[in-house]
Amino acid sequence: MEINLNISGRTFKVQKDVLCRSQLFANMFADCDTIDDEIKIYRSSKLFEHVYAYLLDNKYPYPKKYYAELDYYLVNYATWKLFDPFESIMTELVHNIPNWINNKNEEIKNDIINQITSNTEKVESDIKCSVSYCNIRCMLPICEEHRGECCYYGYIDQNGPIACWNRQKCENKISDTQIYCHDHQNCD
Repeated sequence: MEINLNISGRTFKVQKDVLCRSQLFANMFADCDTIDDEIKIYRSSKLFEHVYAYLLDNKYPYPKKYYAELDYYLVNYATWKLFDPFESIMTELVHNIPNWINNKNEEIKNDIINQITSNTEKVESDIKCSVSYCNIRCMLPICEEHRGECCYYGYIDQNGPIACWNRQKCENKISDTQIYCHDHQNCD
């Protein structure tokens, strides 16, 4: 049996058995012995198109934002489709992972900068010539200018270091791999 359904001025010609899939219409038909040509309902006709499509085929991809309309017409639907717990988790991950990655990248970048800075400071202290008054930078313990000479610069006497006001450089010759001569290895 075909029924004219007037929803806010828009008329739908629908089958009674399809409408009875909704508890609202099933109860209405059960309560009323006779139905006029037309049933009037003051709801959104645009949304009723989705409701009727869902009543025709429950596999219809019903828009989630309109599930309240199914509630109004008392249409049974799978509530798990309305609330998907994994969707909220995925949404949270999609929004938060880029921030987390950016934060981690910032931390990693800062760690690398700190490591480079600390290593540079260490290398800078290692690349100065061992002669106390020399400011020449080199990767070896002694710069090329002082290589082969003892780096001791202090109070020298013929008998070894003494306390006096004359600071002098040791004149002993050494190999290129040494810093101090044999006399001054334990002096500093």
